[in-house]
Amino acid sequence: MASNDSSQQQQNGNGGHNANDKQLANDNNDKTYMDDDDDKTPETSPSDSNSLSMDDPNTYGKGNTKNSSDHKNGNDKNNKNDDSKQNDAQNQQKKPPQTEVDKIIAKLRSLKRSVNRGCINIASEAVEKICLQTRSIFHSESALLEIDAPMKIVGDIHGQYFDLLRLFELGGYPNEVDSRYIFLGDYVDRGSHSLEVILLLFCYKIKYRNDFYLLRGNHECGSINRIYGFFDECKRRYPDGGIRLWKTFTDVFNYLPVAAIIDEKIFCMHGGLSPQIMKRQSLQQIANIKRPTDVPDRGLLCDLLWADPDPYIDTWGPNDRGVSYTFGAAV
Repeated sequence: MASNDSSQQQQNGNGGHNANDKQLANDNNDKTYMDDDDDKTPETSPSDSNSLSMDDPNTYGKGNTKNSSDHKNGNDKNNKNDDSKQNDAQNQQKKPPQTEVDKIIAKLRSLKRSVNRGCINIASEAVEKICLQTRSIFHSESALLEIDAPMKIVGDIHGQYFDLLRLFELGGYPNEVDSRYIFLGDYVDRGSHSLEVILLLFCYKIKYRNDFYLLRGNHECGSINRIYGFFDECKRRYPDGGIRLWKTFTDVFNYLPVAAIIDEKIFCMHGGLSPQIMKRQSLQQIANIKRPTDVPDRGLLCDLLWADPDPYIDTWGPNDRGVSYTFGAAV
């Protein structure tokens, strides 16, 4: 019995010891938790939560993460727009301002057949200004041009403006690389757009004077284009000052160069050869032609603008036009 009591007491004693240990462990745990709480950041109050960033994903969840991303993207777009505007401003500063000649060229090149019968409206004052600028350039050039290749050689245009545009589309506009031109005259008369033709050519001469050349044809003469259409076109298109404008063009035509040599190999003129050249064996007499000048009825200048080749003769012959000569292969 004693042993049983002792065993029971021992078990009870162990049970008591365990209870005390449990209580002690709980006390220790409470102390541990209190120590841990001392190391933690105090809990944020509702009033403090307003001071937190709206972009903090840990505080406001994924929805606000998107807002943060949108806000960032918006800033990036604004920065890009600012950079784009700055680049545009720099490009505008580098790009030279558009001149009146540039504006007229753009207007002429945009012309359509179906609009206003393919005719352009440019103030007579602007046309006269273009004429004066071109005349000054022609006056500074020799009557005999000496130019380098490569060079594209173009014949009669005769007021066919849309054919001229087509030619530039195929051969390249003068502002493009390797698009150097020399025109051999007869820009006006017969066609219905002589003004558009001569204005575009004059503008290109002003803008590209060392890569764009114009020679005189026999229709760049007042006594001829008064009959064959240019005079009437000027009067019709400019009722209040057409005759004065036609006289201005005639004055410019009197300064045009009459011949050119390309790379000392190719001899260019509107008409043909002259007996005066063959007698003296020199082209210097062409360079000595004094300008301004009208086209005479005979002589060197007349031949350069009016003479024609004839495959059926050897040397010189009469011209069916009633002016100048025809010449054969032996010449």
